[in-house]
Amino acid sequence: MSYRTTMARTAATAYIETFTGKKFYPLWPIQEGIDIVDIAHALSNVCRYTGHCHYFYSVAEHCVRMSGVVPHEFKMEALLHDASEAYLADIAGPIKPFLPDYLKAERRLEVAIRRKFGLPDEMSPEVKEADRRILVTEARDLGMSWWEEWRDRGILPYDFEVIPFESNERVCDMFLNEFYNLGGQR
Repeated sequence: MSYRTTMARTAATAYIETFTGKKFYPLWPIQEGIDIVDIAHALSNVCRYTGHCHYFYSVAEHCVRMSGVVPHEFKMEALLHDASEAYLADIAGPIKPFLPDYLKAERRLEVAIRRKFGLPDEMSPEVKEADRRILVTEARDLGMSWWEEWRDRGILPYDFEVIPFESNERVCDMFLNEFYNLGGQR
């Protein structure tokens, strides 16, 4: 049996146990296994910038803030734009291009999540732009020095300050409240 065949079989059986107790296969995701409670819980416990910021700042909080800066028709997409990180740990952006298998798995999972929640397969330009601007805003306010390089390239921060919320539980609740307020269904 070839290495590639062995890896494919292994990937098909590789699962994680989620917060709600499900077996989830992130390399071969099916929509029925995707759960908004798992997403909210996991993202509220994952730190942005691979943890290299001066304060704990969760991916869930980032997503809630994203939902707050886009027009109404893009709020759900903004809230869920990083949902794949709940099942596949995120890899720092500069490293991702060197991991083509990770990129394929991430894309497959992103599409499954987007379809589960009725979103287009591709990220809208409005959400992409908001993500870049909030990235610079967060970096500025969380003590990252590189934000000025991005600003100098024309990506301007928002005019509000990012001060992390006090607890993961609160952020998880905020994420779920935003999801349900936008009409999301579990």
